[in-house]
Parts: sequence; structure tokens; C-alpha cells
Amino acid sequence: YVGRLTLYHMDVYRITDCFSDFELEEYFEADGVCVVEWAENVSPLLPDSKIDITIKDLGDDKREFIIEAKDNDEINVEILNSCEDRLRIEGLSYTTINIYMRTLKATLNALQGHSSPLFGGRGYHIPCAARRMMALNREDIGAIAQFKGTPAQNRYRDLWLFSYLCNGINFRDMLFLRYSNICNDEIVFIRSKTRNKWEHPRTVRAVINPLMLKIMERSGNGASNRPDAFIFPYAHEGMTPAEEIGMVRRITSLCNKVAIIISQKSGIPHFSTYSARHSFATCLQRHGADLLYISESLGHSSLEMTRNYIDGYDKKYREKLSRKLLE
Repeated sequence: YVGRLTLYHMDVYRITDCFSDFELEEYFEADGVCVVEWAENVSPLLPDSKIDITIKDLGDDKREFIIEAKDNDEINVEILNSCEDRLRIEGLSYTTINIYMRTLKATLNALQGHSSPLFGGRGYHIPCAARRMMALNREDIGAIAQFKGTPAQNRYRDLWLFSYLCNGINFRDMLFLRYSNICNDEIVFIRSKTRNKWEHPRTVRAVINPLMLKIMERSGNGASNRPDAFIFPYAHEGMTPAEEIGMVRRITSLCNKVAIIISQKSGIPHFSTYSARHSFATCLQRHGADLLYISESLGHSSLEMTRNYIDGYDKKYREKLSRKLLE
């Protein structure tokens, strides 16, 4: 198979003798990757430097993969740097290279049973992934709010807007909000992502503005008289963890599909449910909010984490400040 790397696939199940006639060594020494099934049938021909993968059938559709490295000392920092250079020459982005090399690092760690000394310190440093610019500006968000589609599309538009307005709350937390989370005209919650990770998880407070009230009225459960009721009509009592995950994924996927329709019809950049959180942080920054306030509003543990959510200043803002140089 010829692709970015040449792959030689060999199924030697039926070869039990005279295997030297096939000249397999030629492929082992060539550039590319060799994958050999039933390799024990040709074990005398296999190179010393290889990875053995054994698949055990455990029954009940379960399998165990055993991975063993044989003489992988040939991998060194120079080879890793050369690999990165080759990937870059082939046009791969830093994000893609980052994914590939982190996967390689995890594989080597698993093979050796400890953290590989090849990475970090004086070893090879995996390039940072390029940060995607996912924040929308105020005009784009206004276009989303003005979008009129089918009743279903409008409901998913409302979910995105509510996520944005509610301190960039993620969809998992939003879909499980209850009316009891409303206190003194604010939505008060602890992020599920940090609830069990931090000794003292940060409480997030989002002021309820008029648009949020309208969204809860037209797209919510309509059960504000019941504190234990969910604000939105998707979660319900007695859901199993698997059902909760499935529901969140389904609603998130549907919202992202509607986001594509909105961006195409409104002529704004492509966005997703994840953009709401970045847009919230970035819009606050561009309007002069203190970084510490933004971090607290997002429920972050550090300012550095918050900086990763902010897309910086757009061209309009830079032009505005440039004009001030002449005033």
C-alpha cells in the first residue's frame, strides 16, 4: 500500500516451510512499514528490531493486546527530530505533528513500562499544537441571535446562545442545570469537569440577562415553579451514566449541525458549541475585563489556562487603537 509511508502487509498463515524462497528480508530492509500476520511462522527471518503484537481472545467479544518491543534502542533524539522535519516538509501542520508525536511517546512509554527519556529535558521536544482561533466577534454573535430557521434549528441556536451568555458553560453542565441553580438572578453551578478533581472547586456565577430569560421561556422546560426540574427538556431523572453521555453527545452534535447552517446562511465564520466558551472569554477581554475576572467566570484554576481561551485582538480593535495614536 503506497501512501505517505509504504506499507507492506504479509499474511504468512499458510507458510510453514521454504519461507526463505520468498526473500522477505528485502521488504524488511526497505523504507516503509512491514506488518506480518502469523509472524512466528517466519521467525528466523524477522529482524531483531521489531514490535510484537499478540492478540488474545478473552471471550464475550473482548480481546487483550500485548505489545512487546524488541531492540528499540535504534530510536533516538536525532531520529525523532528527522521524523518531525520530514513531516513538516510533507506539509503537515504543527497540530497534526503534535498528535503523531504524542501518540508515539505514549506508545514508547507503554512499551518500556516507564516514561521514555527520549522526550523532554535534553531530549526531543514535541512541537506545540497551533492554537485554533474559535472565538466569534460581537457582530457574528448578533447574526446568530438574529437567525430564524425551523423551530428545531431555533432551539439549538438558543442553546448555543445560552451557553455563550452563561459564562461559556459547556453543554454537559448546561443540559443538567436545574431551576434550583438560579439564585438572586444568577445561575450558580460548579463545573462537572472540576467537581471531583479539585479539593475546593470554584463556584461559577453567571448573571441572568434578558435574552437568557427569553431563551429559558421559549426553549426551556417551562417548569420554573419546580426547583428540582431541569431548565432544558433533555435530561431526566434516573438516567444511567451511559444515557447521560449519549444524550449530551446527541444534542451537541445536532447543535453543531445547526451551527454549520447558521454560518452558511449568515455569512459568518464556522463555529461550534466549543466556540461559545472561547467567544465569551474573548469578548470580555476585548471590552476591557480583567483577566482574573474572566478566569473566575470560566471556573479556571489558573490564569495561564484562561489565556489559552482568549483569541487576542482582532483587526478592528487594532485599527481602533492605531487611530488613537493620531488623536
